[in-house]
Amino acid sequence: MFRRIETIHFTIEILQSKRYQYPSYLLNLNGIDQEHFPKELQDYIALGEQEKIHEGYKCSIRKRWYDVPSIHVPDAFLYRQIHKFPLLVLNEASVTATDTIHRVRIQKGVNHKLLAASFFNSLTLAWAEVCGRSYGGGVLELEPREAEEIPIPYNEHLVLDYDKIDTLLRKGNEIKALEYVDSIVLHDYLGFDKQTILSIRSAWTELRDRRISRR
Repeated sequence: MFRRIETIHFTIEILQSKRYQYPSYLLNLNGIDQEHFPKELQDYIALGEQEKIHEGYKCSIRKRWYDVPSIHVPDAFLYRQIHKFPLLVLNEASVTATDTIHRVRIQKGVNHKLLAASFFNSLTLAWAEVCGRSYGGGVLELEPREAEEIPIPYNEHLVLDYDKIDTLLRKGNEIKALEYVDSIVLHDYLGFDKQTILSIRSAWTELRDRRISRR
């Protein structure tokens, strides 16, 4: 309990000194009795009530408006709103997130890095464009049910260089990354010929570009 209270003191100091800056800390008070709240925390909650935050819909329906529900550390993240293409991002930092991003749990026995690497292929990206929703400004949105429909050609015997793919994507070389993954996942594993793969990739780029250019 003392360790938790010390953490609360530290978190409040961070929130008060860096209120409009990022990164931020998530204040988790679940399971802590209000009588143990330090004065700094009580003042912070009172400030929220002065600003009517507790009257917002999602806060007002909770037993304690400041408790954040469904806090867990996922295995990976998948953006809900997407610009160029979706990515399955491994949670190597062991952080959590709000519902503006999908928190992904990976089944036991599945190689996390291999799954994330296999995700970035032309078929998966094209499928996301088809099943997702396109909104103003060219945003692609994947709701939970739509995200669950996205196929990932995964096989534990695939050999993909995760670090190579990660480096290419960080440098903005997504086509080179696609060519590499497609050659192994779509050609060697699924048996697609090169022309079929090029057609799938062309369909993806056409759908993506049409979405992004939409106003």
